[in-house]
Amino acid sequence: MRLTDEYEEQNESRTNLPVIYMMLGGMLFFVLIISMVLVSNTKRPKSHNNQALTSQAVSENKEKPTDELHLGESTLESDDLDFWDMYKTDVAAAEESVSSNKTDKSELYAQRAEELNKEEDPSEGGTKTQVTFPDGTDQWVPINDKIEKNNFDSTSLVYQDPIMRYYVDGDKISTMGVSVCAEDGDVDFTKLKDAGVEFVMIQLLTRGYESGVISYDEKYYSNLEKATEAGLDVGLIVSSQAITKEEAEEEAQALIDAVSEFQISYPVAFEMQTVSHDTARTSKLTKMEIAGISVAFCNKIMQAGYRPMVKGTKYWLIRKVDLTLLSNYDIWLESTKTELPDYPYEFAMWQYSKTGKIDGIEGDADLNICFINYEKK
Repeated sequence: MRLTDEYEEQNESRTNLPVIYMMLGGMLFFVLIISMVLVSNTKRPKSHNNQALTSQAVSENKEKPTDELHLGESTLESDDLDFWDMYKTDVAAAEESVSSNKTDKSELYAQRAEELNKEEDPSEGGTKTQVTFPDGTDQWVPINDKIEKNNFDSTSLVYQDPIMRYYVDGDKISTMGVSVCAEDGDVDFTKLKDAGVEFVMIQLLTRGYESGVISYDEKYYSNLEKATEAGLDVGLIVSSQAITKEEAEEEAQALIDAVSEFQISYPVAFEMQTVSHDTARTSKLTKMEIAGISVAFCNKIMQAGYRPMVKGTKYWLIRKVDLTLLSNYDIWLESTKTELPDYPYEFAMWQYSKTGKIDGIEGDADLNICFINYEKK
C-alpha cells in the first residue's frame, strides 16, 4: 500500500534532524577551539618583542633596590652563576684537610714510635737503672739526679785473672785488694803480695742479726799482724745489725778500741748485711733510719782519725738506704754477678769476685779493686 505524500514528507523531515544536530555540534566545537587560540595569543607577548621586554625588565631590576624586589625577580647576572670558584675553594679546603690528616697521622706515628722505643728501652734513655731483689725479681728505678754519678770507663779496665787494674791517661791509678776473715783459714799474706795484692780489708767484728750481740772475728788480730808484717796496706770491715744510732756508735767504739796499736791506712767499712734466709732485727728499718745509723757510725770513726766507708750491693745501696745522706762518705760496691758494674753512682772500691783464685788463700777469695790509693792520700 502506498502512503500518502504527506506522510513521506513528514518521515523525511524526521530522518534529517539528527544530521543537522551533528553539523551544529561540530560547528560549535570548531568555534570554541578558535576562541581559545585567540584568547591565548592575546595574553602572550609577540615573539619579536620578547628580547626588548627582557632587557627592559633586567634594566628595571638593576635600578630597583634589593628590598623592593618582588617574588620571581632576581639581580643575578651570568658571572654570579659561576660556581667554579666555589668548587676550587672546596678543593683547597679538602686538600688542606687531607694535609692536616697526614700531619695528624705523622704525629701519631711519631708518638707511637717513641712509645715503642720506651718499651724497648726500659732505662728510658739512661734515666732508670735495673735493680735485682734478693728473691730474683727485677725493677727499673729512677736514677737520682742529686747523687754524684760515676765516671767509670770500662775501656780503661785491664783484667789479667785474677788481678784487675784501672788506667787513666796511661797511668795505673787503681790498687788491688782482697777481703779476709776467719773462714779463709790461715792466709799467707806474703804470697798475696807476691801475687799482686796491695791492700787487705780485714773483717773485725759482727753484730748478731737475731741476738744483737757484738762478736769479734776470731782471726782479726793475727790477720792484722801478718798483713802489716807483709807490707800490705790494711782496712777494716764491720758487719752491723744496729737498729739505733747508739748501737752504731757502740760498734764504732769497739773497733777503735781493738785496733789502736795498728796503722790503718785504708778505710773502715760499715756493712749492713741483708739477711735473705731469715728475719733480721734490722728488717723493719726505713731507708732514712738506716742512713741515720750509717752516718752515726761513720762520724764516730771519722772523729777517731780513720776514713769511713759504706759497703753494700746495688740493691742495698739503692733500695735500703737513703744515699742522699751518705754523700760525705766513700762507697764500696759489691757487684759480683756481672762482668762490669752497672751501679749509676760514684763508688771508690769494687768487689768484683767472691770466688776468685789467688796465691795465699786456699779456696774462694773475695777480690777487690780500689780507684783511690788511700795510702798515698
